[in-house]
Amino acid sequence: VDVLIKTKIKHEDYNAKAFTNDIALLVLQNDVQFTDLIKPICIPTDNKLRSTSFEDYNPFIAGWGDLEFRGPKATRLQVLQLPVVSND
Repeated sequence: VDVLIKTKIKHEDYNAKAFTNDIALLVLQNDVQFTDLIKPICIPTDNKLRSTSFEDYNPFIAGWGDLEFRGPKATRLQVLQLPVVSND
């Protein structure tokens, strides 16, 4: 599915050198039809859930970042499954 991006909203404290706050919102040009493979993300609003540790879970992550250090950017969405680890 190809959808044009209308607006990119990056985090106001994004730091490209330190990779901190490396997150953005994309406003799409058109609506996307949800399917079994295309679903909205749900951000928790419950305080208990927001403070829960998800260590040892294995979520999927996705993005269009660099394919290698200082290398070319991905032209297709990249997906990976990684374990959540402690910040300690």
